[in-house]
Amino acid sequence: MFEVIRGGNPIPPKVWLRATDVAAEYARCGEAFVKAGRPSDGPVADLFSKAEAEYSQMANAIWFAKWEKWQREEWERIFR
Repeated sequence: MFEVIRGGNPIPPKVWLRATDVAAEYARCGEAFVKAGRPSDGPVADLFSKAEAEYSQMANAIWFAKWEKWQREEWERIFR
């Protein structure tokens, strides 16, 4: 389950396109990783690890940018 945060920073179109590309690459690498039997090392594991790290980094950057703005808006609303 997840919570939808209303408000916050809108995601710019270029960032959104990049994020969807990163998510698609993560999905492709994940599928190859599972088909290969979830290897602990080798080129498939390396590609999956890299894609997973990039996906996580992009997701965190988007989340924190939205959260920061939303939190600031909430504090301003509460303390007006």
